[in-house]
Amino acid sequence: MYSYAKIVENSKKYPEFVRKDEFCEMCGICPRTAARALKSGAVAYTKRYARAQGPRREYLVHYYDIAVKDILRYAKDKCSITECQESDLEKIKLFYIREFENLPDMLQSTEVSKVIGYGKEAIRRWIISGLLVGVRRKEKFYVAKEDLILFLLSDHYRNIVRKSDIHIKRDNLIKEIL
Repeated sequence: MYSYAKIVENSKKYPEFVRKDEFCEMCGICPRTAARALKSGAVAYTKRYARAQGPRREYLVHYYDIAVKDILRYAKDKCSITECQESDLEKIKLFYIREFENLPDMLQSTEVSKVIGYGKEAIRRWIISGLLVGVRRKEKFYVAKEDLILFLLSDHYRNIVRKSDIHIKRDNLIKEIL
């Protein structure tokens, strides 16, 4: 997804209502992501049907009429956490420090999984790829609390498309703080 500023700039090229493919172009998302946003109700739309003539028969075709203002609302909601200023990152860091103050200094991958809502396998992949700093000891992965907080502040974590329920709840709490 493009940044919110780029989406606003792109929206000026389109009329008040757009089709699904124009929604994709405007936001820089794939058709599947657009369909998910429409189906979930994150972006309001009206479905319009038209008759089309094929080589042998006539058939119905459906189109989406999506208001640009609804797309901008969706984009602002999606981009608010990913596009942070340095002062915002400090506020978010303080939020995580307060939230994790009762956790031990070193967490096993199972504990990290419970805290952030992603599976142990995802955490293991993040550690192996170097996105999350961790150590391996006797086939178990451990992460320091400070390293976990730095990972939660990283662009990679904030730009995860498929968010867990815990991730979504924390994002909403952070939006209230900002």
